[in-house]
Amino acid sequence: MPPLTAIARKLRARAVPSHALACELALAVIAEPALADDVVATLEDPRLWVQRRAADALARISESEPTALRAFRRALVEAAVRATDSKLRWRLAQVLGRLDLTRRERAQCTEAFFDALDDRQIAAVACALELLSDFCAHDESLWPRLLPRLVECTEHGSPGIRARAKRLLDEHDRAQRRRARNGK
Repeated sequence: MPPLTAIARKLRARAVPSHALACELALAVIAEPALADDVVATLEDPRLWVQRRAADALARISESEPTALRAFRRALVEAAVRATDSKLRWRLAQVLGRLDLTRRERAQCTEAFFDALDDRQIAAVACALELLSDFCAHDESLWPRLLPRLVECTEHGSPGIRARAKRLLDEHDRAQRRRARNGK
């Protein structure tokens, strides 16, 4: 096994609180994008808490500088597909939603995020709804599958999920009307 980089050591150290570490690593990667490789590679660590820390840092990075993660789209999609932990999945959904994924990459992780709609963690469901709605903007053929889940969420979800689902339905309706007006 190759020696651990400074980034990998930090992600594996329990001494630094996760939030502070995520912010620190985001700043480091924004300053030196080549460091993103170490953060992405840490998603392969067998310890869930280390994977979560890496996902937190990646979410911070994607908020400010999503282009720093462009080269890692495939690895991020694969990590999202493998993820079974709610927090890990929702953080990766946030990251993927900020990246310009190809049709193939979106298709690869669509099923995993439809599965996430059944999660008990509200944040995981909310992030999956957002990501799938973004995917529908690129591929209208997903909409008939997402629509019943959104309607179900407006009727049976938590207050936050109901509001999110209603907003996504409204956004889709507005987009449809704009396309109809423009003749597309």
